Amino acid sequence: MSGPEKKTESSADRALAYIRQAIIDGTFPGESMLSESQLAAQLGMSRTPVRTALTRLQDEGWIRIYPKSGALVRGLTSEDVTDLVDARVVLETSGVTRATSEVRARLAVDLRPAIQEQREVLAAGDMQRFVELSIEFHGAFLTVGGNPYLIDLGERLANRQRQMLFAHQDAMRSRSDHIIDEHQHLLDCLRDDDPTRFDHILRAHLSDTLVHATNLA
Repeated sequence: MSGPEKKTESSADRALAYIRQAIIDGTFPGESMLSESQLAAQLGMSRTPVRTALTRLQDEGWIRIYPKSGALVRGLTSEDVTDLVDARVVLETSGVTRATSEVRARLAVDLRPAIQEQREVLAAGDMQRFVELSIEFHGAFLTVGGNPYLIDLGERLANRQRQMLFAHQDAMRSRSDHIIDEHQHLLDCLRDDDPTRFDHILRAHLSDTLVHATNLA
């Protein structure tokens, strides 16, 4: 690959990562329009790599390009959030169910420090860190099952989860104490080797978050 081509590819990757992250964390909120020229100016690059990045982001489902108008950021509809919550319940419950009793008990112990860290970052008002901790916490329930195909699916959904949590961080902040308590209840289910109750609490936990988010939207 020649020098200019390599530089353009690197710039496109940088633009892709920047724009995708800005959509995920709400810097570019759903239904906002992105300007190719403004993005190029912000990133200090030509419009060509930005155009390449936007095309890739459209392929990934993050935006919809309107020629000569810009790119519309696709927000999460209430149906999207419901479907994402359903997918998380299926994946996480599957992981816990596939694990042995010994592995579930060990996970309950291993995740105990995560509860305290969640309390600390919420007390500090660091919602960005709490979002990451929440994704890591819930992701452990999927990973413990050891199914590489389901784990891969969960990883591909992770950025959508981040987008959902950042979009509804006011709802999360308003019920932060409940969220932490529910996380502890999930660990109690693992400790007690009760995957059926885990499924019930997980569904209620995610549904409650969804209801509060919808009410505050």
